Amino acid sequence: MRSVTADAITAKLVSFLEVNDLELQKVAGFGSDGASVMVGCRNGVATQLKRESLADPILKPKRALTTRWLSHDQACSTMRQKMSSVLISLERQAAEKQDPKAIGLLKLASQWKFVATLHTMCDILPKLSELSRRFQKKDLAYTDIQEKLVDTIEQLETALLVPGKFTRQRDGVIDRMSAAGINLKNPVDRDGFKLNVHDAFINAIITNLKERFPQAELLDSFRIFHTGRSNDAEAPLPRSLQEAEEISYGETEFEVILKHYGAGLSLSREETLMEWVSLSAATLCSIPRGMGICQMPSRSLGNQKFIQTYLKWQ
Repeated sequence: MRSVTADAITAKLVSFLEVNDLELQKVAGFGSDGASVMVGCRNGVATQLKRESLADPILKPKRALTTRWLSHDQACSTMRQKMSSVLISLERQAAEKQDPKAIGLLKLASQWKFVATLHTMCDILPKLSELSRRFQKKDLAYTDIQEKLVDTIEQLETALLVPGKFTRQRDGVIDRMSAAGINLKNPVDRDGFKLNVHDAFINAIITNLKERFPQAELLDSFRIFHTGRSNDAEAPLPRSLQEAEEISYGETEFEVILKHYGAGLSLSREETLMEWVSLSAATLCSIPRGMGICQMPSRSLGNQKFIQTYLKWQ
């Protein structure tokens, strides 16, 4: 070796392990003399090998946009996977160049609470990203909003009771960082963190989702105008007008619609409901199964005329 610096020795050892197909993560011991080049706590060979053993993937940092859940998810995921490398880089920038930005970021990112919060967000943000992707689909129907919203809220409520994947890994990751010479500052009580940060963050998101979609139930109620539920074995479509009137199809959903739009109607609530029962019975028995009122093709003109005639004489 031409150079005997800590960097050169570390590079040589890592190269030797790679050539011989040996995994650095499985190295069980390290022996050397007491020279600072070998065992220095900041940049010695032993310290560098510990950092290398964390095996950070090669990832490009992502920018979190203020209006996109997906970008926050990607940014947090990348930061979690590169946490050790980021802290080491900031530490060097702060120590060697006295970079004020690096000093400020290091002060924030080296806090135990920061790393713990990052793991919490990596459990929660993917659920919001998936909801965002569902809402961006071209074939999304407004009657699907309530179902997808409820599903996401249920997942978030479960996260309050059952720790997520990355939350479970958090303490182990912090222990490995400490073994590699990366010591986080100001550790906090785990129970206090769960109550005041983890649970508070999830509850705030649940509240926000409910407030942003106050009429999700109303939109969901419009599914009564789509007879696709004919595939439901427990609630088959009626075969006759009498049968349709007996099952009171969509009466609960129509109540929701009536409550929202029925303020200016001349008919009473009971009279309006009776009109709906009659119309829905006739509609269900005339539209091809599995098809909504607005989905009838032109060849179903006979069905459309039937409905138009019915409405005209009511």
